Amino acid sequence: MLAVVAFSAHAADRYVRPGATGNGSGTDWANAYTSLPTNLVRGDTYWIAAGNYGSRTFKDPHSGSTPITIRKATAAAHGTDTGWSASYADGQAVFAGMMFDTGYYVIDGATRNESNWADSGAYGIRNTGALYSNRINSSTGACADGLTFRYIDVGAPVGTGSSSATSSGLYLGGFGGGSTACENWTLHRSHVHNTKIHIQCAGCSGLVVEYTYFGTGWGKEAIRGQNYTTNSIIRHSIFKDSCQRDPADSTSGCTAEIALWDGEAFDGNEVYGNVFYKTTSEHNCCGVVVIGGNGTSWVGPSTNNSKVFNNTVVGIMSGNASMLINGGSGNACRNNLWYGNASGVPTGCSANAASNNVTIGSSIFANAAGGDFRLTTATSGGYALASPYDVDMRGVKRAIDGVWDLGAFEFTATGAVVLPPPLNLNVF
Repeated sequence: MLAVVAFSAHAADRYVRPGATGNGSGTDWANAYTSLPTNLVRGDTYWIAAGNYGSRTFKDPHSGSTPITIRKATAAAHGTDTGWSASYADGQAVFAGMMFDTGYYVIDGATRNESNWADSGAYGIRNTGALYSNRINSSTGACADGLTFRYIDVGAPVGTGSSSATSSGLYLGGFGGGSTACENWTLHRSHVHNTKIHIQCAGCSGLVVEYTYFGTGWGKEAIRGQNYTTNSIIRHSIFKDSCQRDPADSTSGCTAEIALWDGEAFDGNEVYGNVFYKTTSEHNCCGVVVIGGNGTSWVGPSTNNSKVFNNTVVGIMSGNASMLINGGSGNACRNNLWYGNASGVPTGCSANAASNNVTIGSSIFANAAGGDFRLTTATSGGYALASPYDVDMRGVKRAIDGVWDLGAFEFTATGAVVLPPPLNLNVF
């Protein structure tokens, strides 16, 4: 039986194109708005052509949780054909920053290069500033909840140094917890790079990060959960050189790629199916994933019910490559795989329940030097887990050949039936 989805009777498609010369009503491409209108309508979709859109503060009043959708037009999907030209899809829609005083927006770039998630120019929407909600600076005094970003490229240009980096890719919070936290943000199939910190959670709950590529970062963490970070999910993503010392800041240095600690609460966080790897000799002082405080070296309360499963960690040349889940109760760390970390660099995992976490001495990857960590042979058997942990980032079912493999990818033997990727993923 098909589910019936109800939409507002007033929902409409509206059209935006810099340089449009029609009557400016936004009813079709011939009469498109030349920029996003001052006031947007809840339930409507704003199709945007390639071009420059400057910076914007989104502050349209809520109507329950009804979203406003801003979607990059493509040749295949652009709403009406009236007045449409294929040239309107050529290039990116570029914003200089997005501030959210109110919530429930979908920012959808519509496209990326599935064979190369780091291809910055293939994302339909590019944002050169931050995606930002701060209850302290907001006109409403609250965080913006229910934001979804997909197919969006965020950060300074690829290849630029730390001096060009933006301060944050995504900023949630304003150092509030509980009812003042930002809730239910999703970053899906996106690319964040050349920022000081890729994601700053200064009070957030329900953050979902998935199928996203985190490139060069110049901060102490790629994802920092500070003050209050609960019930986040970070899965099926790639972190490459995402946490590095800022050459312009002698006090900086990499704590961990993901560090959720130092504040009020850090329960219910999950990190699974990711690849973390470095191609530099950067020092990780304290690990790869740290969740919760332990009352001594890690400030703040311990975590409860946090899970770290089936991650691959490669190339930590100095410091610490381990995972620390400082509990608390109900925490588990299983099926993680380490390779190519320097001699003497600690690996492994601490949690209430920890098993099947293995460091290997020789490569079993398709092309480790090229960043392809698909398996060429099965690993030792892992710990079987229930859904949603039982597929890898390609949508391959775990233990499809009888062995639950360690790390981010499940091995598929010749002739094995591979389930179709639910998101049409083709990572490498």
